[in-house]
Amino acid sequence: MKIPVLRQAWIGVCMFIAVAGYAQQFTNDRIYKSYLKIQEATTDGKFAEALEGINKLADYKTVPIETAAIQRARGFILLNLDREPEAAEAFKIALAQGELNNFMTQEMKYIIANLHAGESQWEEAFNVYKEWLDNALAYQAQYEQTQNEDYNVTQPDSDSYRLGAAIAASVNNFPYAIARTEDAIKVIPQPEKELYALLVALHYQSKDLKSAVASIQRGLSIFPDHQEFWKNLSSLYQLIKEDPSALAALVIAYEEGMLQSEEEYLLLGRYFIYRGVPFDGARVISRGLNEKVVEPTFVNLELLSQAWFAAREFDESLEILKLIVSQYGDIEACLRACQILLEDEEYDKVLSLLTKAEPGNRPADQGMYFKLKGYAEYGKGDYTYALESFRLAGKSDPELAESSQSWCEYIEDEFIK
Repeated sequence: MKIPVLRQAWIGVCMFIAVAGYAQQFTNDRIYKSYLKIQEATTDGKFAEALEGINKLADYKTVPIETAAIQRARGFILLNLDREPEAAEAFKIALAQGELNNFMTQEMKYIIANLHAGESQWEEAFNVYKEWLDNALAYQAQYEQTQNEDYNVTQPDSDSYRLGAAIAASVNNFPYAIARTEDAIKVIPQPEKELYALLVALHYQSKDLKSAVASIQRGLSIFPDHQEFWKNLSSLYQLIKEDPSALAALVIAYEEGMLQSEEEYLLLGRYFIYRGVPFDGARVISRGLNEKVVEPTFVNLELLSQAWFAAREFDESLEILKLIVSQYGDIEACLRACQILLEDEEYDKVLSLLTKAEPGNRPADQGMYFKLKGYAEYGKGDYTYALESFRLAGKSDPELAESSQSWCEYIEDEFIK
């Protein structure tokens, strides 16, 4: 696993911080002026020139605080020249001086951990990362208690927790990797499929298959249409067939009327649908709705209508579609319902339903809206209205122009003299 290392985006900020922190502490004015010129070359992207200058400064006899500033700057320059191992060594020398403040010390440790990971030096990366994280959390606790800015260091975010998970997994410390992945899930602004997939993989690698199943179920509760989760769930159930599976437990709970949450009803219903048993899936979701455990949201009703339709229970699907139209005015649900009604020659019901949904702005929806309206009016013998509807269908959607024109010509020739 190749971990991307930190590069140019850090350079300008970190060099300015270095100068601000050390400007008054260079004891040799000539060294300080040279340092400023090196900083200017670095920010201008002249890294080879900057490295030549910083190497000369590194050869001078300097006090620890100057050595820390020089080696820190040297590390960032080396990073920009893709010389990561040398950069890591420069940062270590800077740290060893014991002169960096808490913010800079944490910054150096995080970059060093990243660099070791980039070179697949996993043990070294893990030791430095763990120290970095422990310090970050401890400093944050002290800052919250004292409001002392010395402890106001950068706190872990989702990316840093992912880095820790990757490093820990590479040294087979799966409990630590799982804990960091859970941390990433907690702090991420919006849920991400990749984090739940990582959690599943880590539980699987640690041979905790039941926890892997539970992690997939968590992921499916947020990303119910993610095909890989369903495939992996099916495979894991087969692997743990010697034990009562989570799905079997859900089925038993359903049959005994013991399901208690919307998540459980939808998980079981979707699983049946995914496994090609849409009738059972529709029954589960319907029961959840009837028992007022599953909310009649647009998404849930849409899922139920599709399940009934896939099970070829068209009357059931139609009733749900009509409910969607009455509650949400959804044009697509309306059009699907009208197509079912037309099969049964329920022309009045088609026209009534069409009045409950606006055709919207999409040409395809508008064209189909007027086309279905024309079919219903033609079926009722209202040929003048049907003629106008077919004209509007062709005008709304160019793809329907030819067929609509044929209908118009037919109605004019046969029924309108």
